[in-house]
Amino acid sequence: MEIATVVLQILNIFLEPITRQLGYLFKCQEKVEELRNKNERLKVRILDLEANIEAAERSGKAATSEAQQWFNRARELEREADEVVERYNENKCCFGGLCPNCTSNYKSGRRATTKLSQITTHINLTNTVNWSMDRPPPVGREMPTASITGQSTFDKNVNTILECLSNDELGVIGINGMGGVGKTTVMLEINNRLSQNREFKRVIWITVSKDVNITRIQKEIMTKLGMNVEDEYMIAERLFFALKEQRFLLILDDLWEKLDLNAIGVPRPNPQNKCKIIITTRSLMVCNRMETDLKIKVDVLIEEEAWILFREKARNVVSLPSIEPIARKVLKECGGLPLAIIVVGCAMRDKDNVHVWENALRALREATMEIKGMEREVFVPLKYSYDQLQDENIRQCFLYCSLFPEDYEIEKNNLAGRWMCEGLLGRVDSVEDARNKGHGLIEKLIDSCMIEQVPGWDSYVKLHDVIRDVAIRIGSTREGGGFIVEAGLGLKEALRVEEWGEAQRISLMRNEIERLPNRPVCLVLTTLILRENINLNNIPEGFFECLEALKVLDLYGTGINSLPQSLSNLKDLRYLSLYDCENLVDIPHVGQLQQLQVLDLCNTKIKRLPEGMGELANLKLLNLRKTRDLKSIKHGVISRLSCLEELNTMSSGYVDWKTIGREEISTEEACWEEFEELESLSSLRISIYGNGPFFNKKQWDRKIFDKIEALEVVGCQVLTSLEQLPPMKRLDELFIKNCSQLDFVGLDVVPSLKRLECLRLLDLRVVRRIWKGDGDRHLLNLRYFTIEGCDALKNVLLANVVQCLPCLEKMKIRWCSGLEEIISGGQVGQNITLPKLKELKLYDLVKLRSICEIAITWPSLVRIFVRGCPELKRLPLGLREAEMLRLIEGEKEWWAGLEWEDDRTNSTLLPLFVRTSVAKWEWLQLH
Repeated sequence: MEIATVVLQILNIFLEPITRQLGYLFKCQEKVEELRNKNERLKVRILDLEANIEAAERSGKAATSEAQQWFNRARELEREADEVVERYNENKCCFGGLCPNCTSNYKSGRRATTKLSQITTHINLTNTVNWSMDRPPPVGREMPTASITGQSTFDKNVNTILECLSNDELGVIGINGMGGVGKTTVMLEINNRLSQNREFKRVIWITVSKDVNITRIQKEIMTKLGMNVEDEYMIAERLFFALKEQRFLLILDDLWEKLDLNAIGVPRPNPQNKCKIIITTRSLMVCNRMETDLKIKVDVLIEEEAWILFREKARNVVSLPSIEPIARKVLKECGGLPLAIIVVGCAMRDKDNVHVWENALRALREATMEIKGMEREVFVPLKYSYDQLQDENIRQCFLYCSLFPEDYEIEKNNLAGRWMCEGLLGRVDSVEDARNKGHGLIEKLIDSCMIEQVPGWDSYVKLHDVIRDVAIRIGSTREGGGFIVEAGLGLKEALRVEEWGEAQRISLMRNEIERLPNRPVCLVLTTLILRENINLNNIPEGFFECLEALKVLDLYGTGINSLPQSLSNLKDLRYLSLYDCENLVDIPHVGQLQQLQVLDLCNTKIKRLPEGMGELANLKLLNLRKTRDLKSIKHGVISRLSCLEELNTMSSGYVDWKTIGREEISTEEACWEEFEELESLSSLRISIYGNGPFFNKKQWDRKIFDKIEALEVVGCQVLTSLEQLPPMKRLDELFIKNCSQLDFVGLDVVPSLKRLECLRLLDLRVVRRIWKGDGDRHLLNLRYFTIEGCDALKNVLLANVVQCLPCLEKMKIRWCSGLEEIISGGQVGQNITLPKLKELKLYDLVKLRSICEIAITWPSLVRIFVRGCPELKRLPLGLREAEMLRLIEGEKEWWAGLEWEDDRTNSTLLPLFVRTSVAKWEWLQLH
């Protein structure tokens, strides 16, 4: 019995696997059918569970990773089971279906059994899987945007910001620019891109806007982090700890004032946490107060990009031959500002009537805001920038800029002088103080993106076209003070008398006005600008009788030859500009103008100073520059101007300044001693003709030399070196002309030239050297350098001197018949640089063969002009790398004859070449 049991056990050990293996074959059909049924059950289970997941997602849940793994394996098993069934059906018989395929059926049965077990186990797992969870907050939230991708300016801004986000040293980045320029659009693109990847764990967008509410900002951040906003206990601390544990990007859009990040609970970005904060603002001051590590300015679109955007909004109607010329003029009025382009483009969409386009152009030029959407979408947002200016004075200073024509470049010092005389600068102690205050206000307006710095001209600003329209609109209201601005419109006639009314400031500049009304009544008018009306030859006798409040009168560049007697009615007049009135010979008695502070007579034809000049007790600035017909200044007139601070007599006809005690002195003419009596005088700009007492060392102890800021020396036959000039601590402008004995200039050995900004050397026929070469007096402030008619010169600069001219911006060389090289000296392999040189002009240099033989870099060079230089065959090394270079102008024959170091240089510079026209060259010769 025991033996039988053992035998049975042994048989079972062998029979069980045999039976199982035989079962794969003989129960194949049964197992495959069972697998098919189980697989159908799996498919149904998948559908049910997917429906459950979708329902959970609709309620704010998210599928777990565990659930995703179950679904992935389930679909894999489903596919494999289908393959087993399909293979069984294909191979279950052989010999044309006459008998079963035992080998194939065995394999199918075995596979079906295995898959059946796996599917059963996987279905049973559904009871243990955690299917859904609370959804984690996303990295960021994508937002709709009117993107202008594909345009180089937009793409460049986006790419620049993305590069900055990869720099661990840049934590806080400021994006600034005028309203409507596209700062928010750029940042929306950044937000949407970074919300799609995992570079930052959190991308948080907060629109701050005008009224800063710390609690609102905190709750918005908490919401985007998935925190409980109902619990207001220790919000800042909770936010701080939540943010410091993750790499975040915080975008603060439309910031108008400093935001206290500590009070909110935002950790300061640093290289360790690699967090970033980006702010967008119209104010550079806000960037500074937020302590940004980098400021990026978003500029307006370039012309071609603006046209693409405009055409997209207005559609193909703008390409019609009858419409396109006007459409481009309409676009120009938008000044490349995307906001204005979009609004105007949409308003003109599909309009093919030429008259409608002409009317739109008129409306834009007159700043009437008639075009649909301009008032609400352009004027209102931009006016808010005006409202945010800190006080009424700076707002009035801004509006004052709108008195100038479109695209007009306004000289900063001139603007400050007008503001001073209008009383917009408050109490000022001097003209220099007024300039300092004026420049401070100008910087604030630039920082607020209300006015623009003119590129390449530090001394000038201008208004963007659309901003100017907004300013004119505000200024024309009672709130703005009642401006009438009809500047640069080509008007033939001035305003009718009844139109002057209650206007406080009127600008009719740069028109074609020939006549003025006889007796306009405008009792509150403080500024009247009639400049650049060249056809205006006469001012009616009674014109000034009812303009008693006038403070600023600008007649610059008019054709008048005299002023009426009614000028004396302007008892509150502080600023009178007769600059460039080239026909003006007669000015009436000015003794009644007791408040006059600025009198500009530059380039007039007056032969003597007006009667009553000595009575102008408040006169601070007197400009007599280029009054070449002025031959007499009565003794005692200058010395009676007790408040005079600045006097300019450069290139005046009155040049023979004597000293008392010399036998040729006339007691009827002004003399040097009168300057000594002007205790307020701080700036003297003067011309000296001939030898005179100026070069007498016995006179050098006079205090007046310390006040000379500009000096022109003409026809001095005793001057052999600039070392003979008296010491002048404030000298910033120096002209030396026609001094026949001057053979060595010695710019680097004269101590009084260290402040020099402008230098002109003219008709110095025997000068052979400008620099000693080893001198220690460097012209570190020199910006403008002109040399003309110096025939004995072989070179202009030395290589070792170039390094001592860090501020040189413009250099002009003309009519130097012996000049062979601009920069000489240096060693092979040496590299020199002119870091700020923007413009180089080379005219009529018949022997010039080289600009520079050694390598030189020009990081700021924008323009090169060459004419009449037939021997100049090569452009300097390094010019190809001048990234700012935009123009090379010269003769076609000269360009064709140039020799190149390689083809790449030629191909790089060729697109920049422009041929100088004969007409332009004749004009240059004349001027």
